Amino acid sequence: MKSGRFTKLLGLLIALAVVLTTGQAQLANASKVPGNFEVAKDNNFQSAKFEAYNPDNPSEVKEIEIGKSYWKSVPANWKVRGKIVMKPTNLAVNNAGSGIDLTDFKMEVTGQNKDAYVTYTLEDYDPPTPADANIANPHAGGYDNASIRFNTSAFKIAQFYLEGGTWTETSGWFTAHGNRYETFIAPGETVAKPSDPTREGYTFLGWSGTSNLELGNPQKYTKDSPYKFDQKEQSIVDGRANPKTVAYSGQIKVELRAMWAKNPVVEGQDKVITVGDNFKPKDLVKSAVDFEGTDLKDKVTFEGKYDPDKVGVYPVTLKVTDSLGAQSKPVTANLVVNPVLKLTGEVPNIPFGDKNFNFKSLIDTPGSKLGGQTVQIDSSNVNFNEPGNYEVTYTVNDAYGKPMTQTATVTVGKPVPDLKVNEKTINEGDPFKLTDLFEKADPEDKVYVDPTSEYDPHVAGEYDIKYVVINKYGVSEEKTAKLIVKKQWTPIEAAPALKVKDIEINEGGEFNVKDFVESPEEGVNYYLDPDAKFNTAVAGEYPVSVIAEKDGKKTTKTAKLIVKKELTPLTPAPTLELKDLEITAGESFDLSDMIGAHDGGTVTVNPDSKFDANKPGTYEIKFTVIGENGAKTTKTAKLVVKPAPATPAPQCEDPASASDPKAKKKAKKSSKPGLPTTGAQGAAAGIAAIAAIAGGFALLRRKKN
Repeated sequence: MKSGRFTKLLGLLIALAVVLTTGQAQLANASKVPGNFEVAKDNNFQSAKFEAYNPDNPSEVKEIEIGKSYWKSVPANWKVRGKIVMKPTNLAVNNAGSGIDLTDFKMEVTGQNKDAYVTYTLEDYDPPTPADANIANPHAGGYDNASIRFNTSAFKIAQFYLEGGTWTETSGWFTAHGNRYETFIAPGETVAKPSDPTREGYTFLGWSGTSNLELGNPQKYTKDSPYKFDQKEQSIVDGRANPKTVAYSGQIKVELRAMWAKNPVVEGQDKVITVGDNFKPKDLVKSAVDFEGTDLKDKVTFEGKYDPDKVGVYPVTLKVTDSLGAQSKPVTANLVVNPVLKLTGEVPNIPFGDKNFNFKSLIDTPGSKLGGQTVQIDSSNVNFNEPGNYEVTYTVNDAYGKPMTQTATVTVGKPVPDLKVNEKTINEGDPFKLTDLFEKADPEDKVYVDPTSEYDPHVAGEYDIKYVVINKYGVSEEKTAKLIVKKQWTPIEAAPALKVKDIEINEGGEFNVKDFVESPEEGVNYYLDPDAKFNTAVAGEYPVSVIAEKDGKKTTKTAKLIVKKELTPLTPAPTLELKDLEITAGESFDLSDMIGAHDGGTVTVNPDSKFDANKPGTYEIKFTVIGENGAKTTKTAKLVVKPAPATPAPQCEDPASASDPKAKKKAKKSSKPGLPTTGAQGAAAGIAAIAAIAGGFALLRRKKN
């Protein structure tokens, strides 16, 4: 649809001429009055159908054909009905005929937007009656006609101008036309709302423009009052065509234009600080304004981690949002944190040859101000063995890794000459040279004797002799040596040297005096002080004086004579191995069966070992072996006496004993418990006689009763 076309006049002519004439009263239902029907079929029809019917007999129907024009008789008092279905987006806008108006039709809209179509329905229409003058001669040209003449137009449209934006709607209800998009507005509908368009660097504010949907009351829309898409098209009111729009033959439209607000703009700037400086993120903002020029610096937000106490380059993202909710394009500004490098400014004097000088002492920057950086010190051009001024370079990397350098000057001092002086002792008259009292560290040094120094190697005494040494750098040092001149004396023989040690002997043992002396010398007489008291037969510690004598000179020292007690050697006890024995009550056994390996002398059974071989039970038997040296070993073994099996009862009685009561004998009494009966019948305590046998065992044999 082109914008210049306001109303589509299709030239539809529906000439529905219904001439209904009534004759005289006697002809009212008998005569047929011809009527003029002229129905022109239009391309904007989807379908159309009209018919006349007898209201008194609804089954009597006469179809009015569309697209044909002819004279036709219609009975009097009949009514007309029909329906026109328009093609989508087409609309009847007025009626140029007579008798029937467009508002007499019911109006119904089906579908939406470009798919919507309108249906016009005429119901129970009463055609006008012909004038009486024409009834007698109905063909005289005086017929009363009821005709419908519609002009058609397309639906109203809404136009959208993007004003530099990009269309985003994808529903298909909108059609592109050059620099705009259009959409149909079906009767009774609101304007279809497209999705918001977009524009790089701008925020969509809404739609401004004009609307003529309300005839005679055009509406304007601005930034402060944008179009809200709630205004309805007014071609239909209460199911019938709106009289205001029926007479309007133009195409009403809504013209809207996109409104844009340029997004706010934030401009950043790098900020360079040194470690520990006060920093506010706002320092990274150069400017921030919205589309109206309002300052938005205080609304800028920041994203990114940074540490003003640590060297580095910290990128921070800046964004700002204006009052319309529009957000700026993010920009990045850098916080640059550099270290602080400061030197003391002193010019230290380094002692000659001092390679251990601490160059770090010239740094006047606290470690916290270095921000984690390490200062590199270059002192490679300093010659510690050559006096003079030298430059030392101090370097630390900045936030970008570039070196920051400062230079300090140090001075290597001149060396002090070193002269080692001695103390020399001579006798009166001994040969002496002044050079005997010093040693030069450097052969090039010059040594002079202070002329004020007085001394005489021929006269006993102590003399301080001053020397002055001068090195090649002109530095002098004064040192004092000492000369000791002694008188000549007659030599005196010294007493013999004596170094003693303690000695040990056993009771009754012997010793030699030289045993006390460490490294005895030839020609020296060693002996003990006659008053020394000790007893070699009695254990103890005795201090004794040892005397060394030579050429009438004596040296006395004290040592210890330690007499130790004689100890008797220990003899081991003999070994004895035993084993437990198990017998049946009344069974003969040999106690030697309980003895295993042994050494030493005779093995005996201890007298206090008691048992009864006829009585079940467990008995402990002690055995003792005595070695040749009298040592004893005693051990215990177990004798287990088990009950004897039961004796079977007799099957019958002896006839003799049964017939002669005198033949019965008294039962023999059993032995006393705890006292075993042996072949010898002798041990009152129940222990067999102890005897020695060839194998060294004392055996006890128990016989069965």
